Amino acid sequence: MYLQRLDGRKSRLLQDMANDPIIVELINGKVYGGKIDAYDKYSGDIYLYDGKLLSQTEQKWVDHDIIVNHNGELIRKFLLGFRNEAIKDIWVLPPKYIDKLSFEDALQIYIDPHYKPQMGVECNWGFLKENMEIEDRHTPACDARLHEALHILMKEAFEGVESAPKVQYKERNRKRKEAYAYIRRRLLSYGAKIP
Repeated sequence: MYLQRLDGRKSRLLQDMANDPIIVELINGKVYGGKIDAYDKYSGDIYLYDGKLLSQTEQKWVDHDIIVNHNGELIRKFLLGFRNEAIKDIWVLPPKYIDKLSFEDALQIYIDPHYKPQMGVECNWGFLKENMEIEDRHTPACDARLHEALHILMKEAFEGVESAPKVQYKERNRKRKEAYAYIRRRLLSYGAKIP
């Protein structure tokens, strides 16, 4: 299971989870998702940013419903705070999934436990080995074309293209355009998620 309920001493676990996704079920039946901004270990209060409210009627996440009066103007509260005594349950991603799943994936998993998020693929292609040779084979699970296209764009972002001679510039520009077009097609076909 991708989400786990926090049991026992929550203070020790929540202190080290800044910016991690969390889902808070309140006693009044409302469910909020967000990223941990702060946790007060003495009171047990939790503060979240990027807060979402689970709509009970539509089973989807919407902007939260906490409105405050700020200088005569009603605005949505940026930081959500929950008192310890109002919290029924807390759901978090296990440590092995923290770096692999996005905030949106965590919210979707709460709604649909059968949701299968796309996991990243490990590949050492292009990295220097211990003997200073470059690894030139992709792992079997890696999409070689996507990996190389992302590598081209990342390399261009770091190095830039202005300093290259004119002949090299044209070739690099062609490769960059092809890489961009391929990545764009992949983003569109996978709903803006890169495996």
